Amino acid sequence: MKIRRKLVLYVSASILLTAVPGAVLIYNYAQSQALASAAAQAEHATGGFAAMALQCFSQSERKLAALARLLEQELAPPAQAHELASSRNSLSTGRTTWPFWRRS
Repeated sequence: MKIRRKLVLYVSASILLTAVPGAVLIYNYAQSQALASAAAQAEHATGGFAAMALQCFSQSERKLAALARLLEQELAPPAQAHELASSRNSLSTGRTTWPFWRRS
């Protein structure tokens, strides 16, 4: 009977000594494959969003350049004394029109 117990113990121990490290290796491999797959999906989705944002920015570049040119033209001439006086008068009387400095 002791031999039978020893034999069962040896067989059980050898199965556990091979099965546990094998299960750990299989788990690590499956985990790395799942992470790689998720990373590839995230990279693909991010690439699509980045392409859309790049297209939007490239389309708006001309508009921003035109806006910058327009702002430079409008802000380039300094305010004249009569424009400042008329704006002060209109602000003090409460009769303002937009733009109040460009009255005709």
